[in-house]
Amino acid sequence: MKKIVILFSAMLLFTENLFAGTYKPQSNGNILYYPNNGSNPVLVYQGTQQALALIDYNGEIITAFSGGGIYRSPDGQNLGGGGRTYKVYKGTQTVKAMTPCRGGVVTAFSGAGIYFSPDGQNLGGGGKTQRVYDGTQTVKKMICENGTGLNGSDSIITTFSGGGVYKSPDGQNLGGGGKAIRLN
Repeated sequence: MKKIVILFSAMLLFTENLFAGTYKPQSNGNILYYPNNGSNPVLVYQGTQQALALIDYNGEIITAFSGGGIYRSPDGQNLGGGGRTYKVYKGTQTVKAMTPCRGGVVTAFSGAGIYFSPDGQNLGGGGKTQRVYDGTQTVKKMICENGTGLNGSDSIITTFSGGGVYKSPDGQNLGGGGKAIRLN
């Protein structure tokens, strides 16, 4: 199985996923799914919000939108709600970065908080989700580095708006402290 992480910007490209195809956000806000078998693209989101991040988490697609909503689709359809898709974040902050890592989902928000959800639910806090950064800087980039953490687990590398880059081998203290080390 392959993990995917896509953070969107003005020059968005595409992503591969477990559904054997590619998701391509369009300039009008829609998202199309292009199956690898060459069949016609499928409209999986039609709306006014722009997708900010899209990840594959345990074979399901989690999409963060510019209006603050984050949705989880078990079948890769209806990425903005409807069908079997449901909201996993109902707040107003937008996502700066989101990545599957350490068996869960790490989400960085525009208000500078970063949360780890071990089950892909309650991405902005609540349930089993815990805050792993509570500083004031926002995230510019966040990646999961497979197998470089404690006991062969995954590390999280985070680049902050102030320029600091930190590697957390245990998924905690993403802005320094604990076992996290500054890389620059």
